[in-house]
Amino acid sequence: MLKIEIYPVGELAANCCIITDEDTGEVAVIDPGDKSLELERAVNALKTQIKYILLTHGHYDHIGFVSELKKSTGAKVAIGKNDGEMLKERSLNLANDFGGDISPVSADILLSDGDTLTLGSTEIKIISLPGHTKGGTGYLADGRLFCGDTLFKGSMGRTDFPGGDENEIMQSLKRLAALPDDTAVYCGHGPNTTIGEEKAHNPCMIYALERF
Repeated sequence: MLKIEIYPVGELAANCCIITDEDTGEVAVIDPGDKSLELERAVNALKTQIKYILLTHGHYDHIGFVSELKKSTGAKVAIGKNDGEMLKERSLNLANDFGGDISPVSADILLSDGDTLTLGSTEIKIISLPGHTKGGTGYLADGRLFCGDTLFKGSMGRTDFPGGDENEIMQSLKRLAALPDDTAVYCGHGPNTTIGEEKAHNPCMIYALERF
């Protein structure tokens, strides 16, 4: 079983999720986009247990705390293989456009669709979700999906940034719709939802299912 804590961080309130395998105490931090007092307290308390820093994509508001967190914990940084360079280049991660003090960092693990990671006794399945960025990635574990900015409650991520593609994000939404309806969805911004809720009420997912 996973324990999940959510910390909205930064000006855009990106959701940083700390997930803990309750059997072993191993921890992964998903999308540490910026620091906050609450997040720093949480990671300091868990520092020796943090195994992974998992990134759903490479935009600045999701990676701002990665470099410092990696240095302080020794955790391995994982990101979709097509977003790896975004961790190093301000022009790619949008920091040049929107600001943000982003220290470059290298990925330790470049992920592909179908890969798996192990957090204690929990298996994390990797789902490629291009569309918002080329290397958008979802993490599926224990019936919970961490999908970054691919899917929001009632909406979806933007496709007008470099690497975005409307056709690709529609295919990604259609793929997510095939997951069980009771799959809990932890979005990159805003409230949690479920796949069933989005299939019934999200106009973007409904359109993807009807037209793609």
